[in-house]
Amino acid sequence: GVTSIEGGAFSDCSSLTSITIPAGVTSIGNYTFRDCSSLTSITIPDSVTSIGECAFWDCSKLTSITIPDSVTSIEEFAFYGCSNLTNVTFENPDGWKAGGTALAASALSDPSIAATYLKSKYYVKAWTRS
Repeated sequence: GVTSIEGGAFSDCSSLTSITIPAGVTSIGNYTFRDCSSLTSITIPDSVTSIGECAFWDCSKLTSITIPDSVTSIEEFAFYGCSNLTNVTFENPDGWKAGGTALAASALSDPSIAATYLKSKYYVKAWTRS
């Protein structure tokens, strides 16, 4: 019956290489996977609706992630320092805004552009999807 992973739960787990978030989890808290420097793979279920601030901060070996259709918010700095993140798949690229600025679905449909957006000037803004 886990519905949320609280902030900092796996922070600084430098030996953690992969994680599958269990079905039923709706929220990934702030700083949950911060400084998990060996993390290369994350599987997020369709139940997740929010990704907290700095959730994946400095997960420098993370190369790809899929953002499920269920996610409607990604908080500030969620993927800050994910220098090798080159492939982000948005299951639903429509209707996203970063700090109130609309993001083109066509851009977020391209995994490499979506990764660039999450690591660019947009990382300092909360992302929401209506």
